[in-house]
Amino acid sequence: MSNSDKKIAFVNTSYSWGGLEMNVVRLASWLKDYGLNITIFCLENSPIAEAANNFQLSTVYIKKHRKYFDIVKANTLCRLFENKKIEIVFIFDNRDLSTIAISKFLSKNKIKIIFQQQMLIAGSKKDIFHRWHHSFIDKWIAPLNILKTQVEEYTTIPLHKIKVIPLGVDIKKLLNNKIFCRYNSYWDSGAD
Repeated sequence: MSNSDKKIAFVNTSYSWGGLEMNVVRLASWLKDYGLNITIFCLENSPIAEAANNFQLSTVYIKKHRKYFDIVKANTLCRLFENKKIEIVFIFDNRDLSTIAISKFLSKNKIKIIFQQQMLIAGSKKDIFHRWHHSFIDKWIAPLNILKTQVEEYTTIPLHKIKVIPLGVDIKKLLNNKIFCRYNSYWDSGAD
C-alpha cells in the first residue's frame, strides 16, 4: 500500500487561530507534500478552513459538537469516516477527544486515533471518565520529554503508546531569517 492509499483525517473544531490551529494546517500541508492522503475535518468559515483552502488541502465541513458525549455528532463523524474510508484520525485538541472516541467505538474500532499533545495537562486525568476516552487512543504524541512525563504522571495511557516527536519547523523560513543567520555566523566564526 502506498502513502497516498492511506486515508488520514485531521479533526479540529476550533474557531481560533493560534499556534495549535496553525500547527494542524502546517503538518497537514507537509504530509500532503510527502504524498499522504490528508483530509481536514473542520468547521465551515473557521480560520482552519480558510488556511486549508489556501494550501489546497481537502476539507470536510462538520458541525460543532459538545465537548463530552455528543453521540449524534459522533455517529455523523463515524459515517463520514466510513464514507471517506478514513483509517487514521489525528486529533490535536482535547475538546474533540470524546466525540472521536465515541466515533471509534461506533466504528467497531475500524479507525486508529493519534492524539498530538500541544499543551500542558491541567491536573490528574485518571478518573473513569478520562480512562474510557483515553482507552481509544492508539498513539499519543508528546512534543517534549517533559510533556511525556506529564502524560505518564497524570493519565493512564500505557507507556508503549506514548511517543516524543517534536513539532516541526519550516527550515526554509528559518534559514532565511536574518536573526538566525546572524546567530549562526556568530557561532561559525568561533566567537565565545
